[in-house]
Amino acid sequence: MRLLSGLRTAELIGLVVGLTLLLAGCAPIGPSLEIWDGTEWVEIGPVTVRSVTGRRAGVDVNATGVFTQAENRMTLSLEFVLGPPPRFVRGTHNSRIGGKSFESPVSSESVTFLGGQNTAPSIGGVFVFEDPKEGSRYRLRFPPTLLDRPL
Repeated sequence: MRLLSGLRTAELIGLVVGLTLLLAGCAPIGPSLEIWDGTEWVEIGPVTVRSVTGRRAGVDVNATGVFTQAENRMTLSLEFVLGPPPRFVRGTHNSRIGGKSFESPVSSESVTFLGGQNTAPSIGGVFVFEDPKEGSRYRLRFPPTLLDRPL
């Protein structure tokens, strides 16, 4: 804190802008699909968000997202509870990746829920699922995406 107190306003603003740009450069550019190679997540490629639809009943939100990546297709059914903060409850997926179809539960590393008071809400996050036969683990990332139907 002493270090910051010795800076002039212009220097402090420059420091804040620089850190903001640095952190923005680390953020994922868009939706992506990754696979766990045993030591780290490796990007398979960018993802197209085909649709995200949902329904809200009080604090409960159910959403379904359809995503494609080249010939791969993932459909995630997700359940959330709104509150400070919004919380992922459970999910399932039905996917066709690398020519193989499979289903399994979905877990979440992070969730973003925006809006929904006077405007249509947006849902995004980082979701993990696996091919139970092969043991392959996948991670789907997508930024907050406006729901096709208002909740």
